[in-house]
Amino acid sequence: MMIIFLIIGIFGSLYMFNLIRGKSGFDTPGVFDDLGVEKDNAALKIIQNRFASGEISRSEYNEMRNIIIEDEDSSDGSY
Repeated sequence: MMIIFLIIGIFGSLYMFNLIRGKSGFDTPGVFDDLGVEKDNAALKIIQNRFASGEISRSEYNEMRNIIIEDEDSSDGSY
């Protein structure tokens, strides 16, 4: 019984630590980097949300998306 409370305490502490840092719950950055999973791109998420809410048009979205993708390609060092 004590082991269950210990495990719950550990996971609860990790969860609270991430919430204090401003992350969502059990967010673990870097865990999936080695597996080839694509990283989240904050800028793309922002323009997707703006497009979904109707703040920007499709052409504005596509223009911004192309700029972001070009910037990522040039920062990777691959030409």
